[in-house]
Amino acid sequence: MQLHKLMIVGNAEWCALPQLKIPAIRARIDSGAKTSSLHAVNIEEFYKNRQQWVRFEIHPLRIHTDVLIICEAPVFDYRLVKSSTGVAQPRYVIETNIEMGGEKWTIQVTLANRRSMGFQMLLGRQAMTHRMLINPSEDFQLTRYSRKQVREFYNIPKEQKIKTKSTQPDKKQETEVHEKISVKPVSEKKSKKPVTENKSEKPVKKVKASVAKKTTEPKKDKKKKTVSSSDKLKQTKLKQKEKRLIQKAKAKEKALKLKQIQKEKEKQLKLKKKQKEKASKLKQKKTGKQLSLFFS
Repeated sequence: MQLHKLMIVGNAEWCALPQLKIPAIRARIDSGAKTSSLHAVNIEEFYKNRQQWVRFEIHPLRIHTDVLIICEAPVFDYRLVKSSTGVAQPRYVIETNIEMGGEKWTIQVTLANRRSMGFQMLLGRQAMTHRMLINPSEDFQLTRYSRKQVREFYNIPKEQKIKTKSTQPDKKQETEVHEKISVKPVSEKKSKKPVTENKSEKPVKKVKASVAKKTTEPKKDKKKKTVSSSDKLKQTKLKQKEKRLIQKAKAKEKALKLKQIQKEKEKQLKLKKKQKEKASKLKQKKTGKQLSLFFS
């Protein structure tokens, strides 16, 4: 293979999976992994035209978790794959087309939950042989999309800035309060009677209390908001744990079903072999009898 015909690729690249209706997804280029891997959730097995298929959900963008694509593909294989932690897991394998650098070819991809990983897709050696050279010091050598372009691909609306109300009192209210306080002492100087002095002191205290209430009320609201947000985070974490446990249980059940199907297939093959052997033995006996009669 001539080197000038190979694509020079960085440690991460943008690629497209047209058969799965994914216009753009970031992939980690990893020559240490043999097979490629794709982030998939809620994997369901079904049969279509007497063929085994898989239905699954993909979140192609790590930041925008609201973007969800439901995909369907025929099952190419079901094999044990070792993860980065060294634990072997049974995974479905599918075949899809990939587009990178203006070229298009088919690759094998395993379906796995990559929520804890930095990239939603991993490109392995099988997909890169005789096609790429890796430059690990750089990234996105083939294509580099902006945030605006990614939003256009998935029809994501722009984030609108929410205007927050100021907790401080308005300047007009402050001036009115100061005017009231400044006017009342003047009336006190004119009237030398002690009775009028007591009347003028009471409304000043009320005004001060009303201003203090306005300044202290928004602080209480902030405390309530922080408490509610922490509770929401705890609830989301618990839900995520429950989903993971359910997915693990489903995966175990599917693995057991596949093993049972394989065992049944093997039994059927053995029975067919035995039947063929019996038929061949009967034919040999018949031919032997015919030859013995002919020579006699």
